[in-house]
Amino acid sequence: MKILHIINSLALGITLILYCTVIYFIYGMYAQLFLGALQLIPAIIISLFYRKKLISKTKKLLIIYWLNVLLCLSLVYTSRHYDNFGFQFLSLVLLFIYPISTACYFVYLTYIINKSFKKI
Repeated sequence: MKILHIINSLALGITLILYCTVIYFIYGMYAQLFLGALQLIPAIIISLFYRKKLISKTKKLLIIYWLNVLLCLSLVYTSRHYDNFGFQFLSLVLLFIYPISTACYFVYLTYIINKSFKKI
């Protein structure tokens, strides 16, 4: 779990650094797509194989993460309609800010899971 947390932290850090640079902002968008795929695979593995080993607090955090992922995917799907009506700011929030917030939450979740496994 420690390696999983380190990989997630590095991928999130690289994505945020690319977003902060003006020249490479577009690469931050591409990195966010990679980050989303990178985080979904471990989340599925944790949900399927480590769920019984998790304490109740981390189980609740994992459920909240999956609800955020479902909400994020549905918002990205519906943002196509908002962009047609000139809601560029809303599209920006739905396509970039909310997903990166969900990615930050998953890094926090892996930190909590890693910390709880050290106690066991």
